[in-house]
Amino acid sequence: MTDDDRDHELDAVRAHSLLGTVAAVKGAIDTILTHDLDESTRESLLLMARRRLEHLADELWHVSVGLPEPAAVFAGRGTRESER
Repeated sequence: MTDDDRDHELDAVRAHSLLGTVAAVKGAIDTILTHDLDESTRESLLLMARRRLEHLADELWHVSVGLPEPAAVFAGRGTRESER
């Protein structure tokens, strides 16, 4: 397996993770809109959605500037062969 193959697989995993974040936020919003929830439950869902959106924005920023995901940098996986 080449470095490009591994990079492509990591990109696919990352995209799948980001889609999961979108689904979680959508689910929280749909729940708020379709159910008569108490104030504390609504607030909890909105706070969760906001945290997930902040994470999504951070991940997308990293993608847009060509940086590896933050967890990869922390784990020491933040360099591709072409960046060495």
